[in-house]
Amino acid sequence: MEASAYFVLILLIIGFTLQFLMYKTRFLLHPSFWFFVIWISSITSFIIYLAAGMDFIVIYEDLILELFKYISFTVVSLLFVSLLSFRKIRNYHVNWNPVFNIDHFKILTIIIFIFAASNFFLNGGFNLVKNRENAALVARAISTGGSVSSIQMIFNLVTDLNVPMLIFSGYFICKEYVKNSYKISSLRIYYLLPFLTGLIRTLTVGGRAGMINTLLYMFLGFSLALFGFKTDISRVLRKLPLYGLMLFLLFSVYSTFVETARERNQTQIVSLIESRWGNYPLLKPFAGILQYMTDHIAGYQARRVDSTTPELEMGQISLSGFTMFKLPIFSQLAGAPVSIQSTFNLIEPDYIKTHYELESSGATWIGATATIYYLLYDDFGYKGTFIAIFILVLISQLIFNRVFNHEKRSFLSILPITLIYYIWLTTIFSHTIVGNWLASFLFSFIIVDIIGRVRS
Repeated sequence: MEASAYFVLILLIIGFTLQFLMYKTRFLLHPSFWFFVIWISSITSFIIYLAAGMDFIVIYEDLILELFKYISFTVVSLLFVSLLSFRKIRNYHVNWNPVFNIDHFKILTIIIFIFAASNFFLNGGFNLVKNRENAALVARAISTGGSVSSIQMIFNLVTDLNVPMLIFSGYFICKEYVKNSYKISSLRIYYLLPFLTGLIRTLTVGGRAGMINTLLYMFLGFSLALFGFKTDISRVLRKLPLYGLMLFLLFSVYSTFVETARERNQTQIVSLIESRWGNYPLLKPFAGILQYMTDHIAGYQARRVDSTTPELEMGQISLSGFTMFKLPIFSQLAGAPVSIQSTFNLIEPDYIKTHYELESSGATWIGATATIYYLLYDDFGYKGTFIAIFILVLISQLIFNRVFNHEKRSFLSILPITLIYYIWLTTIFSHTIVGNWLASFLFSFIIVDIIGRVRS
């Protein structure tokens, strides 16, 4: 097993290096950048687990090898499609000049921050365990036929606007940083308000993934501005590894803190972190992120055994974000949801309901995600998953190519690149692309575009 893990890790590192050699600095804007970062971290964590004697994570060795095949095929597919277009991309520039007034940005980010902060203190404050339990209770209530209150719906609608604001925040930060001779002191404090809002939203649900998404959207906006410059940008890029390392260390500490708090809440005399990493004091501060980057491997094995349906769903699960998208006005007029899912009577997957069904059945690793590869397997089967991976890679490459040398003025114009960023970053998860997740992106981008076109 160790040999297979090392093989995949080496392949990922080679793929990362080749992508960088092909695209040069523009590789930072390519969605595969995040795929390589996530999976290199994941496989490294898996190897550390094995080296530390924690081989409980290996449940079915053949299923881990199956997952490794999918990861390896993804690397090969990414390199293949990149070979077709990397030469011209290296000479192109991003041409995104959003129509959005800086005064609108200030006002909107302040409003979003106030809503997010109010929701945070109303839902438990800094008690992360309680916040997580509250979020789980709300999700369970909705899954069993309940509904979100009007106040909570307004909170969600307003705070969802933070995604385009995060992109704009990174865009402004890059512009100002370069314009003012690369001085951090030149940046305005309100540029960071969307980041603080993202932090508060993450704490509100007692989670960790929201922090990664917050940084991702800021980085996307930063990259869209950075690769719009037609001058030397090496001075900016030299400092990115240092900032990246600092953020990684901070997230590692936070991740371990969250995991420790959750374990203590379960009244364990000796926490899993203590029992697993007591003999590895240097690794103990990173126990949370090691678990975060490894549990999905066990989750893939468990869900492949206890949750895979015998019939192929043909995209009804992995594409549910698109098929379950509902048109609110038309749905109200029709008296029923109007969506592809309802029109053609497709499956409406419910991750929360499935989670509690697994819990009541005594299934193992119910808290672990199962990777996007599990969803593709459940939809298309073993061989069909390879085809689905290649199609996803090809679509992602076409969207990436369209970012360059095509003038864009709206937020909707960068929605495709935002979506594939989101999908590739979350490949170690499974629940993140199940359900009507597209709606929050689309509506928030449309609202921000409308606001941006209102004259101040």
